[in-house]
Amino acid sequence: MSWPHDPKSWVEFPSECLWYLLPGLVFHAIGFIVALVMVMILGWFRIQWPKLSSLMVFQIYLLISAMIVNGFWSCTIWGNLYWSVDYTSDFSVFMPIRRRQVDYSWGPELSGGLNGITLTNLNLVWALFAISAWIIAFFATRWTCTKRRNK
Repeated sequence: MSWPHDPKSWVEFPSECLWYLLPGLVFHAIGFIVALVMVMILGWFRIQWPKLSSLMVFQIYLLISAMIVNGFWSCTIWGNLYWSVDYTSDFSVFMPIRRRQVDYSWGPELSGGLNGITLTNLNLVWALFAISAWIIAFFATRWTCTKRRNK
């Protein structure tokens, strides 16, 4: 396969951030529901966890930080280290890139691939991006909750 070097330009950064929003809302809503159930279960065992409002603030910040990180991912990684045919939102803070995403094809002339990198190495890069989104969301939540308590 000849490599279709077609990275996103930085002009597309805002739209790439917004591309994360629609699938991101679904995944983050599921993440919120799972976290809510965990808080309820831990509450039955009298284990203290953050308030529900803090959990909601965290999910909002995680969605926002993931949107921004998705923009960086699209402009720096996708089209450079790998290429996938059906690119809607390859970056997710919840799950790494899977072989199926890279190898997906639309006929013999259109298929994705890796560009001089293994899937493991690509997922190590993904981990750096994902961890940065989680750290940003954590510190933004902490800052917001501290500001709210001090008022």
